[in-house]
Amino acid sequence: MSLVRLSSISIIACVLALLALCLIGIWSLDRLYDRRDAMDDLIVLKGRADALSVASDNLLLFRPDPAIWRAFVDEAQAVRDKLLEPDDRQADARRAARQIEQLLESLESIHRQQSTSPPEPGVGPLGVPRRARITMNQVAGHGIAIDSAFEQLLAQRQQDINRETTRFVMTLALASAAFGLFCIFAFSWMYRRLAGPTRALSLTIQQLRQGDRSARAAVSGRDEFAELSRTFNQLLEEQQQSERTIQQQETELAGQSRMLTIAGRVARFGGWSLDLHTRVVHWSDMVAEIHGTDPGYSPPVEQAISFYAPEHQPIISDAFNDCATHGTPFDKELQIIRVGGEPCWIRTTGVAVRNEHGQLVRVEGAFQDINERRTLELRLEAAQRMEAIGQLTGGISHDFNNILTVILGNADLLTEELANAPAQRASAERIAQSAQRGAELTHQLLAFARRQPLDPAPVDINAFIDDMRDLLQRTLGGPVRVELALAPALWPALVDGSQLESAVLNLAINARDAMPDGGTLLIETGNAVLEPDYAAAHVDVTAGEYVRLSVSDNGSGIPAEDLERLFEPFFTTKQEGKGTGLGLPMVYGFIKQSRGHIKVYSEPDAGTTINLYLRRAQADSASDPATPADPASPIRGGHERILVVEDDPMVRDFAVRRLERLGYAVVTADSGQQALDVLIAGKAVDLLFTDVIMPGGLDGAQLADRARRLRPDLPILFTSGYTENAAILHGRLDPGRQLLQKPYRTADLAGKLRQMLS
Repeated sequence: MSLVRLSSISIIACVLALLALCLIGIWSLDRLYDRRDAMDDLIVLKGRADALSVASDNLLLFRPDPAIWRAFVDEAQAVRDKLLEPDDRQADARRAARQIEQLLESLESIHRQQSTSPPEPGVGPLGVPRRARITMNQVAGHGIAIDSAFEQLLAQRQQDINRETTRFVMTLALASAAFGLFCIFAFSWMYRRLAGPTRALSLTIQQLRQGDRSARAAVSGRDEFAELSRTFNQLLEEQQQSERTIQQQETELAGQSRMLTIAGRVARFGGWSLDLHTRVVHWSDMVAEIHGTDPGYSPPVEQAISFYAPEHQPIISDAFNDCATHGTPFDKELQIIRVGGEPCWIRTTGVAVRNEHGQLVRVEGAFQDINERRTLELRLEAAQRMEAIGQLTGGISHDFNNILTVILGNADLLTEELANAPAQRASAERIAQSAQRGAELTHQLLAFARRQPLDPAPVDINAFIDDMRDLLQRTLGGPVRVELALAPALWPALVDGSQLESAVLNLAINARDAMPDGGTLLIETGNAVLEPDYAAAHVDVTAGEYVRLSVSDNGSGIPAEDLERLFEPFFTTKQEGKGTGLGLPMVYGFIKQSRGHIKVYSEPDAGTTINLYLRRAQADSASDPATPADPASPIRGGHERILVVEDDPMVRDFAVRRLERLGYAVVTADSGQQALDVLIAGKAVDLLFTDVIMPGGLDGAQLADRARRLRPDLPILFTSGYTENAAILHGRLDPGRQLLQKPYRTADLAGKLRQMLS
């Protein structure tokens, strides 16, 4: 049976029992009140009987008026009749009634005697005959008997009231006790039906709070509590299933979030949101990092716009306003100025967000660092421009060679035919000489256009350069000293030797022109591996193993604005008449045609280093370069904190990614002064990894000197596009300093760091 039905029955039974108890109490109380009312009536009746007794005495003493007598008789009869009513026919009441009747009879006898006979002698002062005194005594005796009967009747009635009161109290007590026992039984029974399941449910909840996920409520019976326990257990099952589903979803979301974070970090991609009410822009951590601010930085929209380059601020401001006012989306590629002062190309997109009423409340968008892509695009454009120039110059040179062939042939014929005419023969010879110079010029143009015929073969570069030492020294002259730094165990290079000799002579002559007052020409060799990361960051470069040939001077150097045009045909920084502007383009074309790589490092008044990367010749003389060989020992990382100092954002980010991949914590600085501020602030740094050449008045060597004053035991590792010998030659690095030449392999970086940190 259900608890609701049982509870309803119990409540109805309790109400009925309480109602019966009330009825019994009312009935008993009513009987008690009736007894009390009868007692009060008897007391009143006794008073009337007492009055009759007194009146009878007066009637005996004085001759009554007939009206008074009649009233007395009527009152006596009324009292008698009252005593003889059906409810009061008790012995004492009947006795009192007989005494009243006898009293009336005695008084009537006396009254008849007084009214029918004259006064007898010896009548008293009240007119009562002496012979009537006997009757008067009888009357008095009747009065006493009436009073006694009433006293006994009152006593009996009082006993009845007492018995009725006792009965009422006992009945009420018994009924109350029975009602109480019934209530105790009903509530005990309900308590057993409710307390047990409630306690079990409470215990189950306590076990769940203590972490017992398998706890379940006990189910017994078929009442509502059993249904509640079953529902509770079902809810627990559903909750745990939901938790498992949520946990699985959270795991998936966490994985997706990590992948998005990794993707955002790799792609340098973040998000932003502009609250149109507060006019505050909320940046993601990546957006803050791109701007060079701390994570969580949320500037006002005006300050966010101020990060953009001055010429781009009106563009982004108009885009913001149009999107916030009219809901117009935007997608812009603009340039910002980071906190450190370096420019950075970014792509920003924005869309308007409306509320349920259609009102514009927010603008949200994405933000991406495309500086690397833009740099590569510019390099690709430069390479395409160079390719277009090469195709143009190659075509022109080919046709011009045909023309020169005719000119040279005719000049030779004229020279032979004019053997007897010296003046005309001299003119023909000058024509032939000029045509020959034109042929040399077209040869250089064909070299730049990568259309010259090559005969690559394995070459021992060390022996090749050593054989060229005397030739170089004679070509450069006395003021320029030639020094060689040839690496042992050098790989053979797959290259055309004659064209390589021409390229080295070209570079040497350019170096001599940059040192008019004399200096040192340093030629170095070494094995090099260009990794995929480096190859991906440069146009037309294939990862693999190369032989590096470096040509360095300590001359005037090349301005930064001229480095981008260095390999363009006919571009030269020399004075007019000092060069054709085809020497370096010829070297560039030859290296590219040989599927190698060329990299220039230069700085005004600090000299120049040109690195030629020549393909390594395999044992079978295969034409394709080998893939990088695995290092002999496994790459070891670490957990120390490295301070990376690099002014080039792309190179800095590249170094940071490599170090973080090795497990190191990284602190970055884009200038020597900023790095010095980090050290002065007392931040924990285990090693300083700095570029040698940096703008801003504090280069790598100067930073190292000041860092050593602050932290004498701080290990310092330099990096540079210059070779170690070239950095010393340029006066940028003291001998004995640790230097890692760019580009470097991850294994070389890891090994150098562990060597210095251990």
